[in-house]
Amino acid sequence: PPGIRCDMAAVAAKQTPVSPGTAPHRHGDLVPDTGDDLLSQFVRPDFDSKVFVQKCIQQNTVADDHANLKQGIAVLESQLREQVVSHHGRLIEQVSHAKDLEELVNTVSAGVARLQSSLGSVKASIREPFEVVKDKSRQLDRLQVAGEMLRYVVRVREVSTKLQPLTAPGAMKGDAKGVKDLAQAATYVSELRNCMNRPDLHGVEEVDKRRKWLEDSELQVRGKATKLLLEALMMQNQQELGNALQVMQNLDGLKGAVMKAEAELVKGAREAVASALDTSTLS
Repeated sequence: PPGIRCDMAAVAAKQTPVSPGTAPHRHGDLVPDTGDDLLSQFVRPDFDSKVFVQKCIQQNTVADDHANLKQGIAVLESQLREQVVSHHGRLIEQVSHAKDLEELVNTVSAGVARLQSSLGSVKASIREPFEVVKDKSRQLDRLQVAGEMLRYVVRVREVSTKLQPLTAPGAMKGDAKGVKDLAQAATYVSELRNCMNRPDLHGVEEVDKRRKWLEDSELQVRGKATKLLLEALMMQNQQELGNALQVMQNLDGLKGAVMKAEAELVKGAREAVASALDTSTLS
């Protein structure tokens, strides 16, 4: 009928024409121009963050790649914001057109075929900016994950370098400086343990090769702290006792250390009482 044809013509007239000479977005446009393919690999379907970090470590470019990733994140955030803003009006307009087409489908049975064709065209025009935003979001997420892993790998290196001289033979003596070094070593051990226990760092060679060394260092620091605690209790030295408890707190083992020290004191007291009351030793 004439009325139906007019309504459909009006809907078709609302569709936004594509400007001549406008090039469609290509998948490669998602990657900022950084002069190499560092960021392009984050859009590949087979991308693996652990493999990327391992490669950075093997090539000894952790610091440089970390800086490039931070720059890439900033560029991608800017491009993502630009895509959303530049297509906002178009998306809203096309959604409005889709609603008009759906209403015509429900009310005009004779125009179903033409309306479905128009709806498909509208969906195609919406899909393009949606895919751009989707791919950029995925790329940004991968950049952030890889950058976070590299940040922790760098931190593990730095803290390990600080801890090594504190656990060397002859370090952490019983003087005031030794007690201070013991407390500092406990802090480093705790931080390294927290970093290495992150699930995303399991399998990273730079981290895994330090795990056994960290276990040995923790046993060494915990043993010296336990000895310091017992000596402070026996000598009733409040300052040394406070230092020992602080070390145990840094190792996240304060409760266990106190219970162990209590057990040792009770055992010693029982042995002293038994020895004092042993009649076989009386002359």
